[in-house]
Amino acid sequence: QLLVPFMRITEAQAKAWRADPNEFLAHEEDDFVRGCAIRLSGESLIGELLDHLRRESGRALATLTADLLNRAAGNAANEWKLVEVALFIFGNVAGEVQPKSLQRGEFAELVPVALEVACRLCAESSTPEFLRARAFAVLRRLGDVVCIHAKGDLPTLLKACASAIAPGEPLVVRVCACRSFCRFLTACDDSSLKESLLLEHGVLASLGALMQA
Repeated sequence: QLLVPFMRITEAQAKAWRADPNEFLAHEEDDFVRGCAIRLSGESLIGELLDHLRRESGRALATLTADLLNRAAGNAANEWKLVEVALFIFGNVAGEVQPKSLQRGEFAELVPVALEVACRLCAESSTPEFLRARAFAVLRRLGDVVCIHAKGDLPTLLKACASAIAPGEPLVVRVCACRSFCRFLTACDDSSLKESLLLEHGVLASLGALMQA
């Protein structure tokens, strides 16, 4: 609880990521990227706690994440940075656990809540851009978890991805939505939906525009 407030996105980080979405992606995938030192330190601390006190730390992190999501419920416009941190922590912790193992234990109740929140944020165009990008990034990172725990939501999620790739959306959202779309397109069993998204919903055209951005 003492560390989490310092893990929130700063205005300087938002400005840098807005100018170059690749910076956002670098922080997602490179543990040694420069910048965001406090956030990376917090991520490392969480990893150490889970390594040495898995049960106690897991229970505490699950409670903290749930509290942050509940605290910001219905007030994402003002508390979006807390929601972003909550999804960031959830993605990092759940990403280190076998998907089926999340059906039991301290994260069992949190998983469906966090996935529902992330899916909803992806679908709402009014979601602050970096919160929406975080939601797409978390769902992509936890792709196997989504396919097990929220497979019925894949059509809705794919439609949200298709809308978010459109040229009118912020670039960081478009990039994260594109990555999620690619991850979940093959996981969807509805061939007609996939064809419709690619052709009628303009995904192919949006991808072409994104490559030129």
